[in-house]
Parts: sequence; C-alpha cells; structure tokens
Amino acid sequence: MKINSYRALTQILIILFLASIIFVWLNYYDGIAVIENIKDKYGLWLLLITIPIQVILSVTPFPSEAFAFGIAILLGFKLGALSIWVAWLISAYVEYKLIQNTKKDIDLTINYKKIPSFLKRIPINSPFFLILGLYLPFGSHVVIGTAAINNINIKRLMICCAIGYTPYSLLVSGIANNLILN
Repeated sequence: MKINSYRALTQILIILFLASIIFVWLNYYDGIAVIENIKDKYGLWLLLITIPIQVILSVTPFPSEAFAFGIAILLGFKLGALSIWVAWLISAYVEYKLIQNTKKDIDLTINYKKIPSFLKRIPINSPFFLILGLYLPFGSHVVIGTAAINNINIKRLMICCAIGYTPYSLLVSGIANNLILN
C-alpha cells in the first residue's frame, strides 16, 4: 500500500487512533460497566454513545463483535439487534466513503489470491458477492473496499449490507441474550 497524500494518511490515522482509545478504554477501564451506569441513568440515550463507538470499531480491523455482544446484553434482544444493525450499516457507509476519498491517494491494489475461489467467480457488483462476502472473516472490509474501489453504487451496497447484516445482528444479539437467560 503506497500513500501519496497526507490527507489520506491523516484520515486513516484518526480512525485508528479513535479505535485504539476505545479499545484501551473498554479493556482497561471497564468500559462496559461505565456504559451500564449510563444506561441506568439515561436510558435509551445510551444509543447516542454506543452506536458511534461501534461504528468506529467496525471501520477498523479491531473486532466490533465483542462490543456488539455487550451492547446486546445491556439493551436486550430486539433493541440490541437493532442497534448493532444500525451501527454496522453506518460503519459500512463510513468505510465506503473513507475508501472513496482516499483511493486517489493510496494504492489500494487488492490481492485477489486471498479471496476464496467461490467468490472470485461471482461478479463484484452482484448482490450475491455483496451479501455472501460479509460472512467471511474480515469479509465486510473486503466487500466494502472492493465496492468502493470499483465504484459500485452506494445504494446497491447499502441495500445488500442491510440484508446481509440482518441475520448476523440477530445472531449476535440472540447469543448474547440467551447466555444471560440460561
């Protein structure tokens, strides 16, 4: 990856810095307990804090599922699944726009050897690629990055992400809440 501009480097570093701060806060300062106290005090206003945190974590390579799991426990199955879904959709949009803005300044050559062979046979603009690719490890980054680099329509991508993230957000919220109930 070759960076040709400070603007692109600055955008990448800001996202990584924010994610690092959140990661440290959640791991070392018991961030989930702080969020639980905010929920007890402010109720659903908690979403104004948790969704942006999850968006930042989702855009970076840091795993956002652990945070989503905690939020689902705090909010319950339905509201937890909805907030996870909304945060992942927003993060897909942010990541797409970030890549669109920086692709002129960064050499974003995709190593197609790392994409599974069954996905290579599917056209990049196909809903099958845009939905099925989300379920692979780091798949959302691959799908969104590929869509941004190849100028796939943002509406098409967002519809496919909405469809693809629905069962996954329900699964994460369901597992989180079932563990609490048993």
